Amino acid sequence: MRSQLLAAAADDIAPELVDLVQGNTEDELRQSVELMKQKSQAIVAQIQQTQVAARAQMRGTAPTGYGVGPADTDAGYRQYSAGDIKNMPMSEYAKLRGQLLPAAGNAARQGMFG
Repeated sequence: MRSQLLAAAADDIAPELVDLVQGNTEDELRQSVELMKQKSQAIVAQIQQTQVAARAQMRGTAPTGYGVGPADTDAGYRQYSAGDIKNMPMSEYAKLRGQLLPAAGNAARQGMFG
């Protein structure tokens, strides 16, 4: 009787839970099969919720692509204003001069439309 009930419910019970079906009478076996069906459905529902949550946290495709500029690749990237540069100690300016001057030179060479 147990094998017949399990064969009938094979699509509804997770294979890992089949050995938990117990009972001495037909009614006990049926109740146990129903309980394992419910547990299997609960497991599937939890897996689906986890997958949905994982997909929601994934980064999608950006319509403009992914940025790969100095701000994205250099952890020490910082944008300086004219006031920052004016108030900067000369020793710090000397260290950063190689980064600051090419950026200013590129901006000066750009035309009206970029």
